[in-house]
Amino acid sequence: MIDPVRAAALALLIEAEATPTPIKEALDRAETRLPREHDRALLHSLVNETLRHRPRLDDTLAPWIAPRRLADLEPVVRNLLRLGLAQLVLHDRIPPHAAVDTAVSLAHHELHAGAAGFINAVLRRAVREGLARWRGPQAASIEALDDPRQLAVRFSTPEWLVRRWVDRFGLERARRALAAGAETPATWVRFRADQLALDRRAATPGHAPIPPALAAELGLEDDALHPWLPGVARVRAGTRPATLPGFRDGRYTIQDPSAVAVGWLPPVVRGRILDACAAPGTKTGHLLERAEAGTRLLALDRTRSRLALVRQGLLRLGLRADCLVGDARHLPFSSGFDGILIDAPCSNLGVLRRRVEVRWRSFEESLVRLADTQAAILRAAARALLPGGWLVYSVCTTEPEETTRQRDRFFDEQKAFEPCPLPELVPAAARGREGELILIPGELETDGGYAFVVVKTGPGSGGSAGA
Repeated sequence: MIDPVRAAALALLIEAEATPTPIKEALDRAETRLPREHDRALLHSLVNETLRHRPRLDDTLAPWIAPRRLADLEPVVRNLLRLGLAQLVLHDRIPPHAAVDTAVSLAHHELHAGAAGFINAVLRRAVREGLARWRGPQAASIEALDDPRQLAVRFSTPEWLVRRWVDRFGLERARRALAAGAETPATWVRFRADQLALDRRAATPGHAPIPPALAAELGLEDDALHPWLPGVARVRAGTRPATLPGFRDGRYTIQDPSAVAVGWLPPVVRGRILDACAAPGTKTGHLLERAEAGTRLLALDRTRSRLALVRQGLLRLGLRADCLVGDARHLPFSSGFDGILIDAPCSNLGVLRRRVEVRWRSFEESLVRLADTQAAILRAAARALLPGGWLVYSVCTTEPEETTRQRDRFFDEQKAFEPCPLPELVPAAARGREGELILIPGELETDGGYAFVVVKTGPGSGGSAGA
């Protein structure tokens, strides 16, 4: 009998290789076909951990299939080997025989006896040798690793990115960032301010107590509260907040602290606000929760399907925004906003542990193209902002082309803007230049990210569209 969880996991792993869309969307669709919560959680774990560690799994498998190469195998064979090995070395609670038998059964169902025999032989060798090879010299001690190739294999990260981080952060700090990117991430929630004794408008340090019923629902432990972001807590491992009543009722939102921090950067949320790249809408919701009475927010994104996610999220929170399909590089209006948030399309290289497929879909040469897109969005936003209004630019990466150099480029082009101070709650270790937030993966209890906030001081034209 074919195991439905492994069959779904195999299909998703093959899809992740073949299509450029985020795997989370396909994973969320697949889990609706599994009636048991245990099976849905197992599917998430199998897919995410196999994708997170795919380069290292491939390196482990390589000598067992020689002289063949994984790239030359059929997609079903290649991904069954990865899935089987991942269960053997990453999932302690799955018996080895179950990992092997389910893979062989799927091979018989999807392929032929010869392929099933090959998979059986490789995975039985993995049962005997897999943990020793997985835990071999590459993983003996993080501190012992200083070669970029070793670091790339150990942390399943592109070698070009490893070299960048070592050059920019130094070896020790780069190791920590790489280790963070290879971890299974914690799940964090941001509570609505009206559920706590929080000032929803002001970004001030300090925590309000979490209502006992919500703390119990989420399994919050004594150290669950985020060290510097108010109203943010880490849920107990294994808890899936999206299945719980408090989430459905809009009492909290699942959101990483690096994204929460961006929502606190606008000095005030009032008047007419534009969220220029709104999907999936968690930052949109945070802005609306902070908004003063009479605020109108326009959520813009490039497709109807992405805007549907925004509407769905706001409906759950009991909030409302106007939604418009459009390209943020070419806004269909020239001015009139008191605040603009740009959560720009980016490389996602600061959130490798959450966007597990990014590690092999990213290429160094794509950073220039992304930076040009981001700059075009910034120019359009600069034109659309009223004097006295604020603009927040954020990305979930730390690569200079998309971050510090983008800020430099903006100020070179835009003479009618000046930096806006960051809120008091941002710690010194996360502050760059005036109005600049820099978060390194794994530090300060956040993923990697970057943002800057500016205020328009004059009626400047917003720079040359061809610059």
